[in-house]
Amino acid sequence: MMQLLARCCVPIQLAQYSQKTEKFVKERHWDFMAIEAKYGLNGRDSVIVKFKEKHFEFVLVETMERKSNGMINQRDRYICDYLVYNPSGGTRQLILYLMNLFSIPHLESVKFLDSQRDIRYFCNFNGIYKASRVFIGKENVTKAELDCIKDTFTYVDLMCFHTEPPKNYNLWPMNYRLVSLDNKVKLSWRNLKEMGCQNLDLRRANLSGMELHNYIRYWIATDEPSNLESIFIRKFARYQHRHVLKGLPVFPWNPNSRSRFYKFFLGFFWNCSKGFDIIRRDGLLAIIGCMENHCVFLVWKERFHEIPENFECYDAWTVKSFSMY
Repeated sequence: MMQLLARCCVPIQLAQYSQKTEKFVKERHWDFMAIEAKYGLNGRDSVIVKFKEKHFEFVLVETMERKSNGMINQRDRYICDYLVYNPSGGTRQLILYLMNLFSIPHLESVKFLDSQRDIRYFCNFNGIYKASRVFIGKENVTKAELDCIKDTFTYVDLMCFHTEPPKNYNLWPMNYRLVSLDNKVKLSWRNLKEMGCQNLDLRRANLSGMELHNYIRYWIATDEPSNLESIFIRKFARYQHRHVLKGLPVFPWNPNSRSRFYKFFLGFFWNCSKGFDIIRRDGLLAIIGCMENHCVFLVWKERFHEIPENFECYDAWTVKSFSMY
């Protein structure tokens, strides 16, 4: 039962034994893919290592014994306690140690969840700056913190903004390429028109059926290139369906005009055979799908998507949830 975590922990424990063993570990070619930092509630931090498509979590636990610093106690196959004598800066030290040991140039992702700590306090070492994924879930996030993230994290591809924004920062996350929104902000069709986002995941009813309808009308009428590729609204009341489709020139799927399966940016495919198709004057095609409690708008930059032999597929009309992070 402990073999998987052991395969992740043993190199670390071996490297701590002596300078020779540390050199041996560094010179090996490991399959550690990425590191994630999680600044959790009430100071409970952890560092997640992706190894052979599995996630192994090192939970930082304070110890009162200096000699126990750096010791690892396994909980189960995927979680262990990493003992730190001085918890102040312990997370940063563990991250930098793992990056150096396994030749990982920077963090892949960072999660900020603790409302009691200022995000700016963590943005103080080189390995964090190039993270491509940021998750903000802390309550009462401030303008200064968001400005710091915007200025510091210049390589962010995915922004998960799962908290209420400060005043005048409602649209702050909307220009990142991939955006997951979980708050009470209400969006208009003009917001969608002006944002730089490519794939938008709305976990609440941030967008009404009428606003989505108006955006689709704008999308049909414009000759400008479409940056937006997908909108997924996870909580979408059935009565909103009629507002979306009313008066739009939609038609059922034609197998000769596009694929059955849509290649989603997360790597899986959606079965879109039940969608309503719509075409712009420039030939760009999109589908609208209004389901039991969610709604999708998908733009087909390519009409026919290449499908591998063994692929993961969701039915866009029944899928309840997936994670962007």
